[in-house]
Amino acid sequence: MDRVDVVATVLLLAAVPLAARRFFGPAYPSRLARILRAGGYVAILALMPAKAVVEQFAYTVPHGGVQLRLYRNVPGLGLPGTVWVAGLRPPGSTWLCESLFLFITAGYVAAIFWLTSRRSLVAPATLAIGLGTGLVLGAVMYAVAPLGLSKSATNPWLPGSDIDPLVWLAWIVLLCGPVAAGVLAGRRYRAPHGSVPAASTSFRQGVAAGLLANLVGALFVTVLGTGTIALTLKSAWLRQWLYHGQHLAGTVSYSHELTASSDAATYLLICLAFPVIGLALGVFGGMEESGTGQSGPPPGGGGGAPGPCPEPPPPGGRRLPGAGAEEALLLLDRLDLDGEEAQADLVGAAGVHAGPS
Repeated sequence: MDRVDVVATVLLLAAVPLAARRFFGPAYPSRLARILRAGGYVAILALMPAKAVVEQFAYTVPHGGVQLRLYRNVPGLGLPGTVWVAGLRPPGSTWLCESLFLFITAGYVAAIFWLTSRRSLVAPATLAIGLGTGLVLGAVMYAVAPLGLSKSATNPWLPGSDIDPLVWLAWIVLLCGPVAAGVLAGRRYRAPHGSVPAASTSFRQGVAAGLLANLVGALFVTVLGTGTIALTLKSAWLRQWLYHGQHLAGTVSYSHELTASSDAATYLLICLAFPVIGLALGVFGGMEESGTGQSGPPPGGGGGAPGPCPEPPPPGGRRLPGAGAEEALLLLDRLDLDGEEAQADLVGAAGVHAGPS
C-alpha cells in the first residue's frame, strides 16, 4: 500500500504543474510565488517517508505478551487499515482512506498553484501575509501537538495544565489569524498606479490570505508532527529527550510509540478542517476590509472632485489605463499562452494604446 501511495503521489506531483499551466496560466512572476510552490513540493515529499514509517509500525501486530494486549486496547489499531482515521472506518477500507489522502494532497497542491498563478490576481503582499500567518499558526500548533492531540501523546515536556497557555494561543491564532490576515491583505493591496482598489478586489485578497494562512499552517504542522512521530519510532535518543530522560521500560516505551502512531490520524483531520476554517474566516476578513474601503468615484463621474490627470504614455511604448488593469493582466496571460493571436484582444478590450515606434 505504501509503495502504491508513493508512486501515485510522485505521478500526481508531476502532473499538477502541466494541468495548472493549462487551467491556471503561468506562475506569478515573483520570488515568493516560486518559494511557495517549491516549499509545498518539499513538504509533501518529506511527508511520504514519514507517513510510511508510522503506518508500518502501526500495522505491525506484536507476537504476544503485554505488547499484544496494549495493541488490542488502542482504539482502531486492531482493525486492518485504521491508522489515519483510527476507529472511524470499518475493516477493508484501507484503500478508500489512502485515496482520500491522495485527494487531499492534490487539493493542497492545486490550491497553492492557483494562489500563485498569474490568473488568480493574488498580489505578492497577500502571499507574504498569508505565508507569514500560516508559519506562525503551524509553529504554535506543532508546539501543542508534536505527537498528536491526545492527552497521552501531547507535549510530554509540558504535561497536564502546563500546556494550557499554548492551547489558548493556538485557538487564538487559528480563529483570529485568518481574519487579521484578510483585513491586512485588503488594506495593503493597491490597484495599479496607486489608485484605490474596488471592493471586490480587496475582498478577493482577503479571502486568499485567510485560505493560504490555514493551508500553510496545516501542512506545516502535519509534516513536522508526522516526522517527529517517525523519528520517535526510530530513534531512542529522541524518546529520551521528549520524556525528559525518564527511564522507559520496553513496555512503557512501546505504549508511547503506539499511542503516537495512532494519533497521527489527528493531522489528517487538521488538513481537512483548517483550510475550510481559513476560507470562512478569510471571507469574513475580506468583507470587513472591503466594506470600509472605497471603490472609486461614482459611475457617472459627476459631482465629485476631479481625479488626477492620466499619465502620458511612455515614448514609443504602450500604457495600460488603471481601469482595465486586471483585464489586461488576463489578456497578457493569454498572450503568453497563445502568442500573437491575443494582441488584437489586448488592444481592443483593455484599452492599450500603441505609440509611435
